Amino acid sequence: MSFTENLRHENDDLFQKIFNHSFVKGIGNGDVPSEAVKHYIKADFEYLNSFIKVYALAIVKSSRRSDFQFLTNK
Repeated sequence: MSFTENLRHENDDLFQKIFNHSFVKGIGNGDVPSEAVKHYIKADFEYLNSFIKVYALAIVKSSRRSDFQFLTNK
């Protein structure tokens, strides 16, 4: 089992809570007001921009092939 598969398995209860959250279900059903969805997308956009920078920095600072493999899960 890969590292990410192991994490997913160990945290299935949390995954289910997120997947079954009323906001997530509401987006899927179209029940969430458009302003709330817009706010969520803007916040997610900012998070993803920061995540990309942190991930890129981790790659740049990696000096071993095993570190690259860990970051790419291969």
